[in-house]
Amino acid sequence: MKQIRETISKSKFALVSLLVGSALTVGGLSVTYAAGNGSLLLLTETPIALRPTTTTSTAVQGREILGQQEATTGYATDTAAMPTIIPAATPTNIPATTPVPADPYTFTAIATPTPEPVQAASNGVPDTVILAGSPSLAQSYSLSCEYAAASAVTLYWGNQVTEDTFLDEVPTNPNPHLGFRGDINGAFGGLTDYGVYAEALEPVLEARGYNASTFYGGVNTLKANIAAGNPVVVWITTGKYTPRTPIAESYDGDTFTLVAGEHAVVVYGYDSGGVYIMDVASGNFVYTEWTSFLTRWSYFDQMALVITPK
Repeated sequence: MKQIRETISKSKFALVSLLVGSALTVGGLSVTYAAGNGSLLLLTETPIALRPTTTTSTAVQGREILGQQEATTGYATDTAAMPTIIPAATPTNIPATTPVPADPYTFTAIATPTPEPVQAASNGVPDTVILAGSPSLAQSYSLSCEYAAASAVTLYWGNQVTEDTFLDEVPTNPNPHLGFRGDINGAFGGLTDYGVYAEALEPVLEARGYNASTFYGGVNTLKANIAAGNPVVVWITTGKYTPRTPIAESYDGDTFTLVAGEHAVVVYGYDSGGVYIMDVASGNFVYTEWTSFLTRWSYFDQMALVITPK
């Protein structure tokens, strides 16, 4: 189990209380009791440009970076934000829900999904949780975002599974649920050179001391995992307001959905307005409102991968 920790710099960062409530001193650190959800929060000011743990920073050609405006794309920029909040929670495994069956079509455009409304969680999770210590990691290959996101979560737990390990062990397959579709060095954005889905990563993680479970659908499941101390890999599209048309394709008797602009990121926090993301396209930390996030997540039936130590 990972101990969630926070190192406070004496020279660069000031401990501030951003929530209304009572403050007290514990072990030399100010701790605020947040009114409204009854949780203990430790807040520090952290510049968005600061990367707590930086590994590979290779530039990726052709991929729209969620947290930065790129002149060649014209996509709207997500709001940059990086507060650090330490929730008083012990990481636990959250059962995954049953995957949604694939759409019964072949090479057919699928109607754009309507995101579900964001409501207060009914399972008792806090209204706001932001995990401290989420590492920054930029993908090494043009289309290795899924490997990089999973690698970042294992780095968070302290026993990193590298992108090259996934590259060596995940098979290739036209069906991304079964293996990597296309060339990992191919151009981003298409359907031929594409990527990989959550299920194909599970065996590699399981063989290296992790529990890996895929779930589909459920803001509450996402929130519950974050509240339990588990960062989550999610599949979304790039382009904050770019509409996409999911395509259903069949191979070897199985039907699956492909979406142009497919991307994987790590969600490490949420609040009433949106989610906190570590984007492996750049290694940057960004904030995206729920409306945009749910639209892009729903193209993949809200697919997510939870990785926790065994």
